[in-house]
Amino acid sequence: MNLEELLKLLTDLEKSTLERTFWRILDYLLEWVPQILMAIAIAVVAFLVARMLRRFVRRQMARTAASPAIIALLSNLLYSAILLGGLFFILGLFGLDKTVTSLLAGAGIVGLALGFALKDLAAGYISGVLLAIIRPFEINDVIEVSGHMGVVTGIGMWKTVIENFDGQSIMIPNNQVFSGALVNYSRNGKRRIEVRVGVAYDTDLRRAERVAREALEQIESRLTDEPVEVFFTNFGASSIDCVTRVWIPYPEGGLYFAVQHEVVVRIKAAFDAADITIPFPIRTIVMDDNSRDSAGSQS
Repeated sequence: MNLEELLKLLTDLEKSTLERTFWRILDYLLEWVPQILMAIAIAVVAFLVARMLRRFVRRQMARTAASPAIIALLSNLLYSAILLGGLFFILGLFGLDKTVTSLLAGAGIVGLALGFALKDLAAGYISGVLLAIIRPFEINDVIEVSGHMGVVTGIGMWKTVIENFDGQSIMIPNNQVFSGALVNYSRNGKRRIEVRVGVAYDTDLRRAERVAREALEQIESRLTDEPVEVFFTNFGASSIDCVTRVWIPYPEGGLYFAVQHEVVVRIKAAFDAADITIPFPIRTIVMDDNSRDSAGSQS
């Protein structure tokens, strides 16, 4: 056999091998044509249904004035869940569902380890979702949480941002906001201002009460549908103690500290005009005869 005949034999062998391979692939494809067509149909239906339901959920939740962040989160979760369901159905057609389940089990172990490592971040994210649903406060509300008080300037999925009255921006993780004690000063639209003052023991208390009440009733920024309160509460060391209370619209009305300042100024001016004394701390020392003799001998 010469070289030319050898090359011809190899060419014929290659052609026959390629032909057999082609027909095998074609037979395989023809065997799986129904599954392939079904998989394409399932993918199209899953995509259309997921897209339609995502739009529906967004429209319905937008009517409830829900947070845009929670609307996007829930609608995208539903969209992804439907697509994943369609994917698992398609894999089941080709007998790959068990393989994928095994892979997901392994991924679950890895995810569990990551969950322990990122538990604080995950807790903050879940708390953000719950805060968006419950909505205990809104933007521009005045709140106090974790020892910080200020105006809410941002509500995120992981953190809440407030600006305190010193102009500082404070970021608080949502898990602390959700699990801790939260005070919302804007929820009821009003806030009480309480100022304590003392009067001398020889003061006519009924007259002092009337003078203080008339002075506080002149504050323009107070809530007129809430009464001014003046109570004598205690016999102090050098004075009879009094508590005065007024209500203001909050936070839309006058600033809390400005009104508190006005309360103090008006009470002081009214007491001065009525000749009512706000005493300094006084200590009275009583000495018996033995004490006087002892003091005299020492001098």
